[in-house]
Amino acid sequence: MKSLPLLIAVSLLASAGCGLRRDVHRTRYLDEGKQHFERRSYREAAIAFRKALRNDNNCGECAYRLGLAELELKENLDRAALALRVAIQLQPDNDDAKVKLADLYLAAYLQDPDKPKLAYEETNRLAGLLLKKNPNSYDGLRLLAYLALIDDRVKEAVELFRKANSIRPLQTDLVLAFVQALARDNQLAEAERLALDLIQREKSFAPIYDVLYHQYVSSKRLADAENLLKLKATNKPRDMGALLQLAGHYFRTQKPAEMNAALQRIIENPGAFPNGRLAVGDFYRSIGYLDDALAHLQAGVQADAKLKDEYQKRIAAILLLQGKKEEAAKLYDSLVKDQPGDKASRTARAALLLEKDIDAALREFRALVDELPNNALLRYGLGRAYLAKGNVEAARASFREAIRRRRDYLAPRVALAEIALENGLYREAVQYADEILSYQPSHPEGRLFRGAGLTGVGQYLEARRELNNLVKEFPKFSDAHLQLALLDLAEKKYREAEVVFRKLYQPGSSDIRPLNGQVEVLLAQKKVDQAIQLLSGELRRFPNSMPIRLSLGRTAFRTGNYPLAIEQYRQLLAINAQASTLHAQLGEVQYRSGDFGGAIASFQRAKELAPQRQEITLFLAVALEGVGRKAEAIAHYRRTLEAAPGNAIALNNLAYLLCDNPATVEEAFKLARRALEVAPQQPNFADTLAWIYLKRNMPDPALQMLTSLVRKYPDSAPFRYHLGAVFLQKGDKARAKTELQAALGKKPTKEYEDRIRELMARIG
Repeated sequence: MKSLPLLIAVSLLASAGCGLRRDVHRTRYLDEGKQHFERRSYREAAIAFRKALRNDNNCGECAYRLGLAELELKENLDRAALALRVAIQLQPDNDDAKVKLADLYLAAYLQDPDKPKLAYEETNRLAGLLLKKNPNSYDGLRLLAYLALIDDRVKEAVELFRKANSIRPLQTDLVLAFVQALARDNQLAEAERLALDLIQREKSFAPIYDVLYHQYVSSKRLADAENLLKLKATNKPRDMGALLQLAGHYFRTQKPAEMNAALQRIIENPGAFPNGRLAVGDFYRSIGYLDDALAHLQAGVQADAKLKDEYQKRIAAILLLQGKKEEAAKLYDSLVKDQPGDKASRTARAALLLEKDIDAALREFRALVDELPNNALLRYGLGRAYLAKGNVEAARASFREAIRRRRDYLAPRVALAEIALENGLYREAVQYADEILSYQPSHPEGRLFRGAGLTGVGQYLEARRELNNLVKEFPKFSDAHLQLALLDLAEKKYREAEVVFRKLYQPGSSDIRPLNGQVEVLLAQKKVDQAIQLLSGELRRFPNSMPIRLSLGRTAFRTGNYPLAIEQYRQLLAINAQASTLHAQLGEVQYRSGDFGGAIASFQRAKELAPQRQEITLFLAVALEGVGRKAEAIAHYRRTLEAAPGNAIALNNLAYLLCDNPATVEEAFKLARRALEVAPQQPNFADTLAWIYLKRNMPDPALQMLTSLVRKYPDSAPFRYHLGAVFLQKGDKARAKTELQAALGKKPTKEYEDRIRELMARIG
């Protein structure tokens, strides 16, 4: 049911009409509706009953039968409930209408996660009416029993079910709930007897087998559980699910011969189970027997030409699980060629293309999203393609769109949490982790992300509680142990962190995060030489390890050992000259070391290899600005903002370059304000905006902002220089000179030193 309050708010009687011949028309439409109902033409029946009600809005039978027809249609249960309510108003003694309406309310309560109070209360009220009229009302007792079970009043529920069952014995739905209530009350023997009685009477009622099977397994009565499933398969000879369930039991109890025999019964009876080989292949895949799954599916291709494509799709999926990506790709290519409209195969092929042809994968995912814009899976795939291409902002947007189209989709939230952590957006990571856990509270990665995010924002106590619980439940979850060590590091518990990092590190493994953790422990204690020695030693042990060499290069860069960093990046590029990221990282080192020409060349090469990566465009713009090539820098900043309009660094730097030109100072002002909106805590962005205020002849807001900045950051030469310039524009030469002299004392860069001395010369 969509909205229970609607049942009260809408009046079915509003459209009713009356006339002199309404009784004749009512009778005609009522009879017509009954005939349609008997023929199971429920839509036509509902139309006829509605016409009858329009002709006589006091016709309780018309409303009742309309409710029955709407129940059979199952299209809009609100309409069914509304009609039944009207029927009860017009026919207060219509107990069947009360029962059906109460069942609707009960179903609404059970299915709605918000558990609407009205649905519970109405179920209780209608049950009360039934029992008031007849204290032994089967349905009244049954409804109250369900409510008692919902409220965890188990003993009361058991007695109510028992009384209802004595009035009308062995009704399937009631016994199903009664057995579960008895089991919850630990009355297992009676629950078993009752279930077996129902099975004897209703051999094909599958749910009772499943409830009793669960009871047997919980009680470790595995032989009884097996015999029960055998009985189910015997009593339901055309139910393939019964044989698959039996095979699953044999798998869990480690009886492979019996499992294979149960599955063989499916394969040998294609008349009863026409899709048997597909189901058997899926079963073997579900338990990890990939070779067996593949064999059955390949046999199915030969045996059933009509389902050839379905078999091949499953074969391709298994090849992927086996790591045979080239074979899977060829099979998907063939499937797409034979059926160009098969979007499932196109999606799988696009996912495979991500590993060898990102541009082709991106084109395919874009095309698929254009065709199916509301498909969350495709939006997620498009996000992965953008991420592989290096376009993080576009990836984030695609992941968010996937979530918007399917609120319970966890994969894009996982991706967004990972991106947030990689970029230091810890509060955002916690937010996505909380969303993941709201849908799946035990989700290991969600809990890990939450612990990592809480560590990042300094909530160490809560982070440790989360991570400790995680490793307690999943003691072999190495990432959780790693994150706990990182938490120790954040809390300066260096010895504890180092012990864990050493324990987790496996020499020769491609996962060197524990080794990097040891490096971070040393750097945190300012043991730079030891950190370099540790990585250098591991590199001597494993000279072909690109991850270790990359870590050494990054560590050397961070600690100012630029020659060593450059050496590592050059050796990495000798192995993989097409890696745009390596060229970009080499460019960063060269820029910091003062080799601006080399940096520009490296960034340009990175850009050639990955033209869509906006961060490389940004690096190139910064390098060009550093050597005074302002026009080129401005062009590259603009290109960055075309791809990522919210990039705060590009907004700020472009604003600073444009503010010297009166023709572009207003654009610069807008850009600087936007940069500060994106990153309000960034002092350099506030400095840029203050400087532009000065360029716009607005010294007062500039003075206010710069005074605050200098108070917070007294050692910043640029901030003091800009404050001196503001004082000079306001005519306060003495204070201007004081700030400029203070700026010179802060050892400014050569560029700022020249500007400061030029301004001081004007003061005299």
